[in-house]
Amino acid sequence: MGLSISGECLVCPAGQFCGSDGLIRPSGPCDSGFLCVIGAMVPNPMDNRTGSLCPPGYYCKQGLRAGVCLAGYFCDWGSSKGDEALCPAGFFCPRGTPAPLPCPPGTFSSATGIAHQYNCTTCLPGYYCQGEGTVQPNLCPAGHYCPPGLTLGTEFPCPPGTVQKRLGAMSPHNCMACPPGMFCSEYGLSEPSGLCDPGYFCPSGSISFNSSELQANSTENHICPAGHFCPSGTGHPHPCPAGSLSMSLGVTAVDGCHPCPPGLFCNRPALADIMDALPCHAG
Repeated sequence: MGLSISGECLVCPAGQFCGSDGLIRPSGPCDSGFLCVIGAMVPNPMDNRTGSLCPPGYYCKQGLRAGVCLAGYFCDWGSSKGDEALCPAGFFCPRGTPAPLPCPPGTFSSATGIAHQYNCTTCLPGYYCQGEGTVQPNLCPAGHYCPPGLTLGTEFPCPPGTVQKRLGAMSPHNCMACPPGMFCSEYGLSEPSGLCDPGYFCPSGSISFNSSELQANSTENHICPAGHFCPSGTGHPHPCPAGSLSMSLGVTAVDGCHPCPPGLFCNRPALADIMDALPCHAG
């Protein structure tokens, strides 16, 4: 009442708009999702001077100043109270977040609405969490083992001489020795590489089919010894039967065991030298 000049008129206050001349009070509150600074003439100002869409990281309730977005939620442009978006699984949202932040590689989150990076769970043993924003961990692939916090699942292959057929192995103890009669020559095998060669034997843990390096950390020669025969896939040499002998290395079949010579008898298996045979008794 009683104003003498226009300069005595008050600027429309924050959170309100004044949409016509001659007002004695504001026209009303600004719309939800909009930020009215001062001097707004419409309930949804967009001139970035008197107001704008509610900025990212904040929510704007009808007629009120901007409030910081709550932890566990994110607020994009134009968010209003009750319009905040719940932080999705695989992400975290600290207070005032304009967009969800992904859980880092090697972690996961299957829960929604988490607020901090430390709420992302380290990938479990036997699993891997590849890339950012993992929701569910992946089972460790066959031929490998996965300690906690892995990102690819292939960082720890089972070594040569071992094999791992199952998914979800957690430690090197889950890598099993290559079965007898077979060889495992590479890293990360889920199945043996193949059968041992004829004329050789491959004990458990063999890494080659016929060489002098058939076992990890061993240089023992595993050619089939005299007095024995070794068909393909032999884990341990087969003894020549009683009544026969073999002085040769690398025999591949039982027919390589020769009958005991005339005048001698071979009373036990695995004879490797004619000197081991006994003479027939007189008569």
